[in-house]
Formats: sequence, C-alpha cells, structure tokens
Amino acid sequence: MEWTLISPASSSIDESAEFYKKLRFQELATDSKLSLLAEQNMRIELNTNQFLRLGLKLYSEDWEPTLKALEDVVPILELDDDFAFREPNGLWIYLGTNPQENAFETSANESILGNFMGISLEVIDFESTYKIFKVIGYEVVMGKMDSGFVVLGHEHLPGISFMKPLTCPHKFINPSLTFFNGKKNKDLIKKVIETGIEPFEIPDAFGQPKEIENIILRDQGGWGIFMFND
Repeated sequence: MEWTLISPASSSIDESAEFYKKLRFQELATDSKLSLLAEQNMRIELNTNQFLRLGLKLYSEDWEPTLKALEDVVPILELDDDFAFREPNGLWIYLGTNPQENAFETSANESILGNFMGISLEVIDFESTYKIFKVIGYEVVMGKMDSGFVVLGHEHLPGISFMKPLTCPHKFINPSLTFFNGKKNKDLIKKVIETGIEPFEIPDAFGQPKEIENIILRDQGGWGIFMFND
C-alpha cells in the first residue's frame, strides 16, 4: 500500500507548488492542474480540482474487502475513479488504485521541515474515530484511549496522533502535519524563515524565547504544519 497527501491548490498550480519548493520538496510530476511533490518521507499532491478536500490518499489494487468492512462504520462516497470517506474530525481519506506515474519509484531528499512524524488530529471521540482507522490497518502504538493522547501506527502509512481538543497551547489546524526535530529545530526554522514563508503562528505559551524554537505553517490548501522541538 502506498499513500500521498492531497492539498487543494489555488488556481495557479505553480504558485501553490512554490510553497513546497521553498521547503526543498522535489517536484516529481506537474501539469496545469496537478503537481506531485516529495521529500524523503512523504509525497503531497496539489490539485486545482476545487471539489477536492485536503486529505490522505491510499493506493491499493483491491479495496473491496476494506470497503465492505467500512460500510459498518462510516458512509462512503463513490467518485469517478476512487472512493472517499471523512473521519469525524475533518480528515478526508481517499481510496485509489491508479497513482501518478513514477510517484513512488523516485526517492527524494529530506526537506527543511525535518523529521516527519505523521498527521495530528484533535479528536472528540477517540473510540469511534479509532474504529475507522482500525479497518484500514492502524493499531494503537502509544497512549490510551482515556488518556487524551494516542498514537496510531501502520506498517505502510503515516502515523496518526489523536489529541484531546482544547489541550494544546497553540492554534491547532485540523488536520496538521507534524515534524519533531529536537535541538535541530531552531536551525531548521531559520532556514524556513529565510525562504520568505510567513509563519501562521509562533507559539509563545511559555514566554517568547530569544530564538524561535517552534513554529506553525499553513499551506494554501489548508494543511497545518507543526515544526516543534520535541
């Protein structure tokens, strides 16, 4: 199973792609309607189709068993070539069979965002949300359902973190991509700032540091991007 992220682009695909190019993503494919970009641990598809919503797109040759299992836990939409459903907290998940040519054969370098840890979600009902992710193969690898924090793992897909709503002392865009860089984060943030990308937020819940230690970005399609020194 392979995967990409989906981000609705502006009317100009080049303008939307420029954000990720500044962050040192490599463009694998492009035309007037679509741009596929990659860094070492993730791929993101920018698409000018204004009917799309940001989400996670999974690719497999046969979705029939998964679709049958999902019918009991979530409504499913049948699209032209794919299927789609929305988990309760805002993340769309697309099930596809035909990825872009060479989408997964080409390797890419790490971006200046750093170490990609997965997708973060503020989740109201952990149990009911987990039922959906469990059908597509996720398991709890850290935390407990009643603890306010859970990490789901999958052999082939990005990690998913559940956060109890209104417990993080910063703006929380649902969903967000999470990058944890430890002591390297300050240097990576400097590189991001040097690109001219404007921060969505510089968290200061614990007082404004002399140097920026954490930062939140947002792409044109609506994805939040956490760069934290965890």
